Amino acid sequence: MTISGFFRKLLRTHDRRHHYRMEQPVLSLTIEGREYTTLNWSLGGLRIGQVPGSLVRGEKVEGSIRLPPGGEGTFAAEVVDITDQGHTQLRLLEISPAVFVAMSGLRGS
Repeated sequence: MTISGFFRKLLRTHDRRHHYRMEQPVLSLTIEGREYTTLNWSLGGLRIGQVPGSLVRGEKVEGSIRLPPGGEGTFAAEVVDITDQGHTQLRLLEISPAVFVAMSGLRGS
């Protein structure tokens, strides 16, 4: 085992997330022509409070995303979970480069 492998194993937690989740600012999404807002988000995924249409786990979706104070772009995501509370968790597969950079900047604000 390498030293870096040792430290990765040592620091591993039960949470598999690779990105810090943010509740603010709230991001706006359009999926299948309907508007949604995020409950939380990270550079790797989004959680919204509703299930868009008849989506099921594993399904791929495309839409647009808007960031305050004005960035906008497109994204593609996979539905990774629909919770008992009706929240939909999306894993980002693709996102407009400008939106990714803008989201990265929002993490520090």
